Amino acid sequence: MNKRINELIPVAISVIHKQLAENKSIEVPETYKGYISAFSGSIVQSGLLAALTFYSEKSPEKNDETKSRRNKMLCAIKTILLKKGLIKTTLLKLEFAEGEQKDLLTYTMKFIDPNYNSTTDEYTFELRPDRSNIIRNEIIDAAIALKMGLRIFKMKQKT
Repeated sequence: MNKRINELIPVAISVIHKQLAENKSIEVPETYKGYISAFSGSIVQSGLLAALTFYSEKSPEKNDETKSRRNKMLCAIKTILLKKGLIKTTLLKLEFAEGEQKDLLTYTMKFIDPNYNSTTDEYTFELRPDRSNIIRNEIIDAAIALKMGLRIFKMKQKT
């Protein structure tokens, strides 16, 4: 395992305990194992922005746990990047317009193109492969650390 992922695992464990574990216990819903396993593969198969868009899907129904848990997983990855990511200082300096969401998809798009603004009617987004590859690798490393961190938690079976 690479040194970078080893540095992220303790952060991931803390984030899992605070954001994914139910009732701040040591139990995590088993579905997170599947989501995180499929997530890195989705990035490789479909591309970074397509995978993030799929996992960021907002649920129209309030009780749709699947979409809610996928969003929580992305929030956990974002938290790992903001706490220990190599691009942490760049991410923390990103400017957001009023009303703009601060989810992982928006952070990613703003990192790739700092002029991107999701709240305007004008669509301007410049895909910069060099910046895209940097954040892609960071997100995959954080996802792997999250997957490794999940192994120390008890998996709660769906009832």
